[in-house]
Amino acid sequence: MKKLTIVLFVLIAFGLVFAFSTGLYAEKKEEAKKEEMKKCTEGTFYYCPMKECDYKSDKPGKCPTCSMELKKHEHKTVYVCPMKQCNVETDKPGKCPKCGMTLKEKEVCNFEMDKKGEEHKKEHEGETHDHKH
Repeated sequence: MKKLTIVLFVLIAFGLVFAFSTGLYAEKKEEAKKEEMKKCTEGTFYYCPMKECDYKSDKPGKCPTCSMELKKHEHKTVYVCPMKQCNVETDKPGKCPKCGMTLKEKEVCNFEMDKKGEEHKKEHEGETHDHKH
C-alpha cells in the first residue's frame, strides 16, 4: 500500500510538472507571435520571399544568399473561423461554409504568409477554402 501511494504521488507530480511546462511553452509561443506581429505593424522591413531563406533588411535590394529581389512587408487582414477544426481562411468577412459561425478578423503580414507557402496561397487566392487537402 505504501509503494502504491509513492507511485501515485510520483505520477501526479510528473503530471503537474508536464501540465505546467506545456502551459509555459504555449504562453511563450503566443508571446513570440505577438512580437512578430508588432514588428510587422510598427516598422518597415524587406525580406527574401524564398521560404527557405530568413534574410531581412531595413533597405530594399537583393538577397545576399540567393540574389532574389527583396520584398517589402505588408500588413493585411484575413478572416478565419473561430473553430480550429474548420481551418477556414479567406480575405472577405462572412460566415464559415463548414459550421456557419461568423469569421473572425485576423491581422497577418505578407512575410508570415510567404513563409507558410506562397504556392499554396496563389493556388487558392480570393476563395474560402480548407487548408486540409
